[in-house]
Amino acid sequence: MSPPTPSQFEAFYTAVHGFAPFPWQKRLAARVCGGAWPRAIALPTAAGKTACIDIAVFALACGAKAAPRRIFFVVDRRIVVDQAYEHAKKLAKVLDAAKSGILKEVAESLRGLTHEVDARPLDVYALRGGMYRESAWARSPLQPTVIASTVDQVGSRLLFRGYGVSDSMKPVHAGLVGNDSLILLDEAHCARPFDQTMQAIEKYREWGEKYDAPFKFVSITATPSGGLPEAQIERAAAEDLTHPVLGARIRASKPARLVVAEKARGKSFKQWGKPLVETLMQHAKELAAPDGCVGIIVNRVATARELAKQLGPDAVLLTGRMRPLDRDRIFEEKLQPLLSGASGARPKFVVGTQCLECGADFDFHALVTECASLDALRQRFGRLNRIAARPSAKAVIVVRADQTEPAEKEADRDPVYDNALANTWKWLRGDPAAPRAEFDFGVSAMSEMLRGISEEGVSELNAPAPDAPVLFPAHLDCWVQTHPIPTPEPDPALFLHGPKKSGQPDVQVVFRADLGEDATKWAEIVGLCPPSSSEAVAVPVGVFRKWMAGEHAEDETADLEGGTVPESEEDDQESQPRHALRWRGPEEGEEKTKVVLAPKDVTPNDTYVLPCSAPGAAGLGDFPPGEIADYAEEAFQRSRDKALLRLPGLVIPDDADKAEETALVSSALQAALTDDPPEWRKRAVAYFTDPKFAKRREIDRHPLGGFVISGKNRLFQFDPTYLDDSEPAESFRGAAVPLEAHSQGVAGYAARFARGCGLDVALFTQAGLWHDLGKLDPRFQAMLRQCSPRTAAIGEPLAKSAKSPRTKRERDEAREVHKYPVGARHELLSAVLVAAKVGSDEVDDLLLHLIATHHGFARPFTGAVDDPATDADANRPFAPTLFAEAFPLIPYRQQAREWNAELPERFWRVVRKYGWWGAAYHEAVFRLADHAQSAAEQDRDATPPPIATTWVELPAKAVRAEWHALPLTGLDGANPLAFLAALGTLVVCDQLARGPEPPAWLNGRVALSWGRPLAPAVPVLHLPGPPPAPADVAAFLAGRLARAVEDHASAWVVDMLERGLRKGATRDFSVIKRHAVPPRPADRHRLDWVTALSCESALGADSQLQTVRCDYLIGNLKSLLAGTAAGHLRRTLFDPWDYADGLSNQSLHWEPGEDRRHAYQWHQPNGDPTRKRRGGMLGANRLALEAWLLFPSFPDGDERVRTRGFRGNRAGSTFWLWPLWRSRLTPDGVASILSVPNLASAAAGADSLRGLGVTAVYRSRRILVGKTPNLTPADALV
Repeated sequence: MSPPTPSQFEAFYTAVHGFAPFPWQKRLAARVCGGAWPRAIALPTAAGKTACIDIAVFALACGAKAAPRRIFFVVDRRIVVDQAYEHAKKLAKVLDAAKSGILKEVAESLRGLTHEVDARPLDVYALRGGMYRESAWARSPLQPTVIASTVDQVGSRLLFRGYGVSDSMKPVHAGLVGNDSLILLDEAHCARPFDQTMQAIEKYREWGEKYDAPFKFVSITATPSGGLPEAQIERAAAEDLTHPVLGARIRASKPARLVVAEKARGKSFKQWGKPLVETLMQHAKELAAPDGCVGIIVNRVATARELAKQLGPDAVLLTGRMRPLDRDRIFEEKLQPLLSGASGARPKFVVGTQCLECGADFDFHALVTECASLDALRQRFGRLNRIAARPSAKAVIVVRADQTEPAEKEADRDPVYDNALANTWKWLRGDPAAPRAEFDFGVSAMSEMLRGISEEGVSELNAPAPDAPVLFPAHLDCWVQTHPIPTPEPDPALFLHGPKKSGQPDVQVVFRADLGEDATKWAEIVGLCPPSSSEAVAVPVGVFRKWMAGEHAEDETADLEGGTVPESEEDDQESQPRHALRWRGPEEGEEKTKVVLAPKDVTPNDTYVLPCSAPGAAGLGDFPPGEIADYAEEAFQRSRDKALLRLPGLVIPDDADKAEETALVSSALQAALTDDPPEWRKRAVAYFTDPKFAKRREIDRHPLGGFVISGKNRLFQFDPTYLDDSEPAESFRGAAVPLEAHSQGVAGYAARFARGCGLDVALFTQAGLWHDLGKLDPRFQAMLRQCSPRTAAIGEPLAKSAKSPRTKRERDEAREVHKYPVGARHELLSAVLVAAKVGSDEVDDLLLHLIATHHGFARPFTGAVDDPATDADANRPFAPTLFAEAFPLIPYRQQAREWNAELPERFWRVVRKYGWWGAAYHEAVFRLADHAQSAAEQDRDATPPPIATTWVELPAKAVRAEWHALPLTGLDGANPLAFLAALGTLVVCDQLARGPEPPAWLNGRVALSWGRPLAPAVPVLHLPGPPPAPADVAAFLAGRLARAVEDHASAWVVDMLERGLRKGATRDFSVIKRHAVPPRPADRHRLDWVTALSCESALGADSQLQTVRCDYLIGNLKSLLAGTAAGHLRRTLFDPWDYADGLSNQSLHWEPGEDRRHAYQWHQPNGDPTRKRRGGMLGANRLALEAWLLFPSFPDGDERVRTRGFRGNRAGSTFWLWPLWRSRLTPDGVASILSVPNLASAAAGADSLRGLGVTAVYRSRRILVGKTPNLTPADALV
């Protein structure tokens, strides 16, 4: 069947919805099918903008040029996510059921894109809140998919920090969101920082090798910003204004009375809440009508709750603080009649917060709203007589008496809308001498009122829209590393919501009734039925921390993502500290699942599990009346489409035979069907009592008594949101899977996915065939077979086992037998085997990278493994064979230290070649092939595809040259200045090697390691060619180093800092923006200097590495550049230090010996008279300066920064820690090892650091002597 043509859009849209599209929808469809989305879509509310989803799907089916498979509809309100999801779900359902005509043509065309005959034409998912492994939307890179979600959920994934996403899956999500995707940002004026960040990402995606994966970003807003060319904006045209339906909506009148709540004044809700609620309630009752519904929209969650309480059963409360299952039921039972064009009995009142502003398809007959900024009010009035179905509509705007005039002090302004709220009120009222009592919020009337007002004047009426910080390469280099997560790193929320809205992210809170009193058992209990997003309520992290502290947590926050308001006053009652389970998956540990006992341990964007009966828990969300219900089983079944039931009354004797166990289970299951059970429970019981599934279930003992029974097969009742990955912990599937069958199946999926994505099919096929070679480790086979390594060789090698130990105790007992070490990574052994077969210097980087990272580790390091070298079996070479292909003899011991010598270097070579999102995309495509095969093995008997299983010699993409060592014998890594000088030498040589016409000894990669015989702290430079004599090296470097600031890569940021020192001036980052936006690859070095010497989000703060007063720094830097000669560099790099250079005005204060306060202060109160003549090493300072760009600074609160390598942020408690390492690392690898999180606890984590190749860790304290910082002599921690 041939694909549809663009001219058929109107027929398609009409077939889906039963009515014709608006003119603008037809124009946009023609434009998009021609291959060009506009940058912005500027249309009024109620114009049917959700149809952009239909247009994107149709263009994809038409084969439009660069039409993305994944369509993200993004908005800053959770309730709108639900409605966009319902819109897309209707579309998908219609396409799936299509039997003929245009719908059939579109469906078949979409199916063809999946390269799978029986695929659904369109998948649809809602990402409401982050939850461990709810990633089913990411099951295939080829599947056409619509995802309705929020800025937080999509934005955090795009920035490699997906909220609620496990570290191992973060790169997969980033790769899929950042490639072959269209992001439609609805009501973009509400999310300006995200819009700006997206524009930067569009540019950064061009920083790598080109590949076939489109990325489109479109803002949908009535007021586009950013100075876009008119040709890039799709606007309403004359034919839209005269259209009988759309035109009527635009011309409809919406008069609103303006009312002051005279008694509503004060600093807190306790003071202004009651009188405001009374005024709102009075006017809502006056507007009530027998067959209508009054919408009431307020600015605070606490106001909405109190108002709904006072209105009683006539009111429906709708906020973002509801569990999706509760919200779904409210929609089904009470709110369906409110949708545009719907019929039925309507609730009398709907009380909501900002969650009702954007895109919600409710149609109220009357509206009462608290005053807000003008843009927010315009959105709220979009819910009033939305489709102009009534001849008239009335509204009331209520303002607090203390918000009618702009406030001078920031503390007195509205925490969400600032002075825009008061400015809007004054503008609505008009002339103070003759103020208006009423204002028309109809679209046409509003346009007329705004005509002639300047852009600046309108901006004073709209909510503050702070700019996102400029996105720099150093930020992306941090985020692209996902194992381990580097420290410090920038907060993604700054780039999603801007600096004023990043302080109050959410946590997801889940309630369970079966936890009991013993919190030490909570992790095991929750692990039997893991949480799902549909049972979780989003709670602001500050509110949850107050609850943890035992305080009454009144939620005075606005219902906005990333929003924050001042915390409420403390309750008078005595605090009773509480605890909660932080859920990060089934494994327990300090950084994984654990019970948190203090508010400070609550981390944002995580999931927390509480008992339903926890004191004060009802204040954390908006729940149905009565006790908080436990939705665990229903939520599990909806998210996984698999049955699970908890049977607390079931007792199975230890000596029961199979028949007795079956009878007891059947009896307990029948007992679960009493009291008119819901449909999902009936389906679960039917599955468990069906004899054909008797072997496809597991029965686990509940720690508090009874059992939990879970099914292995899908019920095909719900679309699952939970995605099983192929982590070794998931290697127990209920049915044994041979290794060859699994590997062949993965290779088949990898080839299909690569072909569909335009990637290297041969390479992906080879990666699939050999990705699990490491599972041939006899100990891994023993783990799967639950036997000893010596007997594991009997039978065909397995990839998956039929049985698994379920509890930690059972796993520990099993490990005593099979000996497979904790933390071992079979995929790294696979990569080593492939490299050994080809030759590690010739194998394709991407092939090894895909194998090594296919479980999300080695990005860029793997963790330490306790696999002792004294284990004779582990060190004995073994000869793995797969598909009759033999691999070299190597030990199967987990040699993490040796592997970490190459992993970071290969990681960065791949990232630099393909770009941040390109590397992640290649990984995602391959990993999803592994997941797809594992899912097929679980759901059905998977037959491997007919694919060649022979080894194929792939052409080497790069042959690494031989290294040549140059010891820098003058430097000692225990000295902070010498350490920096070594790093600076590496940076300089690396830059020169990348420049035009490098000498032979610099024509290639440059690396640095530490240690030579009897000198463990001496740095060794590794060069691509034999180096010249030391004096010649020094002369060469001196001749290439910049001698003036304007010639140095720091010129941009130095210019900004110098301007900020002028009398009456402050630092102005716009100086940087003029150069840095848009970012260009050729400016990478300059951009890195910006993040080294400044931080836009804390512009007044200096780098923690800066130990020269800011007013001296520029002068010292200029002196260093101008005064350094070859002799200074030679004495620094190759001779014992003689400190024969003057210090005054040319030192950066990184030498601890320069702190002479004890030696000179008593005898020479005016300072050290010798500083002009001696005491310093000019060459060391000059080279150390170049190392600064390896130490970027990121915001740490409003006025401080955290610099890489530093811990602490207060005088007297700030320490700099730096490692020495034995591996050859390029500057990228050095930046990674400087950022490993366990440097802070170096002594306690010495073994894990040694596993990274670290040989020593030094710590120096940053102290303040008068106004001048100094570094103390270093202590060796490792």
